[in-house]
Amino acid sequence: MFDSRIYKAKISFDKLYKGNKFEELIIFGSTTGASSGACEKLVKAGEKYLLLTSKNQNGEYVESLCSSMYKIYDNNINEVNKYSKQFNYLEKNKSLFKDLKFIDYDDESENWDNVKKMTTNEFEIIFGKKIKNKFGIYKVKTDIENNIIEIQSIKKIGLNERKILALIKKNIKINFLFEENPNSEYLLLLSF
Repeated sequence: MFDSRIYKAKISFDKLYKGNKFEELIIFGSTTGASSGACEKLVKAGEKYLLLTSKNQNGEYVESLCSSMYKIYDNNINEVNKYSKQFNYLEKNKSLFKDLKFIDYDDESENWDNVKKMTTNEFEIIFGKKIKNKFGIYKVKTDIENNIIEIQSIKKIGLNERKILALIKKNIKINFLFEENPNSEYLLLLSF
């Protein structure tokens, strides 16, 4: 299916919010470099990440640049604090998520802003600074083309939820790396 380079990384957990611990992670890329065009990732020994993993058809945990993988910098406590609300919410509400898995996605509204020299998306354009550091969790069901056909709020972002749901259905495309299982339910974590 993929003509990519892969390597395996031994990992340890500081904290687990959902799922089971495992010892080895398959990563698309190379230990000496990575191609962003191929969604490859370079992970170095000693780095820390928040991972939302998925499994391949062999039941192995996999990550790529296109996966939800957030680097946590030890010397920058603000980076950890940025995710603390999400960590706390996930930990306190584990029972809500036990039968569903988080899924990767693409935001098709994401574009480069030439004025600000940064990426932006329709969520940020509509809600501006009010959406900064907000997150929401949604239960979604997809069709055969990976479009969201049903959506239910589990943890609302806290802004105009009707508009948020409309933007999710319009812009979010589920990204199945290995397993395609249309009409199944998944969890979607949106973080701004």
